[in-house]
Amino acid sequence: MITSKRALELIMRNVTRLSRERRPLEKSLGFALARDVRTPIDFPPFDRSAMDGYAVAEGKAGSVLTVAGEVCAGQRPRAAVRQGEAVRIMTGAMLPPGTMRVVMKENVELLEGGKIRIKIGEGKDNINRKGQDVVKGSVLYRSGQIVTPVVLANIAAAGFSSVHVYRKSCIASLVTGNELLKPGAKYEQGKIYNSNGPMLRSLLIAHGLCDVKEWMAADTLSALVRALERALASSDCVLITGGVSVGDYDFVERALDALGCRIYFNRVSIQPGKPFTFATHGKTPIFAFPGNPAAVFVTYFLFALPALMKMSGIEFEQKKYACAFRGIHSRRNAEREQFLPVRFVRDGVVEAVPFHGSGDLYALSSAHGLAIVPSGKAEVLDGEKVEVVVTSI
Repeated sequence: MITSKRALELIMRNVTRLSRERRPLEKSLGFALARDVRTPIDFPPFDRSAMDGYAVAEGKAGSVLTVAGEVCAGQRPRAAVRQGEAVRIMTGAMLPPGTMRVVMKENVELLEGGKIRIKIGEGKDNINRKGQDVVKGSVLYRSGQIVTPVVLANIAAAGFSSVHVYRKSCIASLVTGNELLKPGAKYEQGKIYNSNGPMLRSLLIAHGLCDVKEWMAADTLSALVRALERALASSDCVLITGGVSVGDYDFVERALDALGCRIYFNRVSIQPGKPFTFATHGKTPIFAFPGNPAAVFVTYFLFALPALMKMSGIEFEQKKYACAFRGIHSRRNAEREQFLPVRFVRDGVVEAVPFHGSGDLYALSSAHGLAIVPSGKAEVLDGEKVEVVVTSI
């Protein structure tokens, strides 16, 4: 068995970013930028009014000024504003030359004969200066940045209609097991419903990795080889659940060998998730999870998610926090590193959720993360510091 740290190192060393593509901006949401985006214009692109009011060259309280014109958003001023004058101006409109400040319309008294009196002398100039937010030529966003709604809006504000992004992975999820029923099928004694497939699919979608195909395969070597061959032919990455242990009907390793895959490791010194396997077929990574759902959940967050993010070009770092443990946690076998489901009871404090082992999927519904209990440590005491991997989405 290898450590979780060594397992992740091997995985990250042997997965590569996918190809780049140019996408229309409106279809780039959730993708990672494949090039830096530099703005060809200043933000704002000109000096503009921060509010509705009057552009003036002077603005002392009590000053009486003649209204010499009006500028709406999108218009170019026709002339400069001069001493003794004011130009009515709208929020976002370009300032006339000579403007020293904008007086809010609420602070102006309208007089007869097209004049105004300034009621209150303000401290603020109420002007957004050219380039005060971002200077022309600056990098708006670096390669690896996920395109969020705000990122997309800023790229649009710079005038771009398309961006270079990394292509997202096409992922095949292959679920094995003669005992599995599809959700919705009539229940049969001795069977269980397939929950690993829906869980992996929903986790991938929640993390923005949306192109997922799912297959189910019987526990025979020939069926698994056929299904795996199909999955490899149509995917950038393959996820397998079940069939990775040492039972008589665990055929994943033999199927990988039959198809010429390179297996990097098939045991990790963690609890749950020991029989997790990583292999490649050419440049296609294969993640083979144990069959128990809690083990699938843990190994997905530890190993598959960082790799899939890298493939999609996304700068990713697992969220981890040092927290105080509430209560006492003991275990009989401390040979492996343990990832214990916990919930936050308040900021910086966690407690273990009731958990009955790697088959206990229900326990995960109340967990916010996984507390790391190092190998060799048999007990965590009340108030002791633990590192927590956040898994809530």
